[in-house]
Amino acid sequence: MAGMFGRLERTGEPFARRAGDDTVVDVPLHFEAGDAKGIVRFSGDGKIAGMAIRPASPAPEKELT
Repeated sequence: MAGMFGRLERTGEPFARRAGDDTVVDVPLHFEAGDAKGIVRFSGDGKIAGMAIRPASPAPEKELT
């Protein structure tokens, strides 16, 4: 991880949402070399059902006028 993104500089505000009986929490991650998103899925009984770190979605491009 550190070789790809560099050091973790800070985390953003977590955002929780329901997915069926599960709860999915997205956490913005800000690294030296770019941003990513941490994702943790909790089952209905509160146990961790999955985890992932994915590159952050690129910001929408602004239209040139």
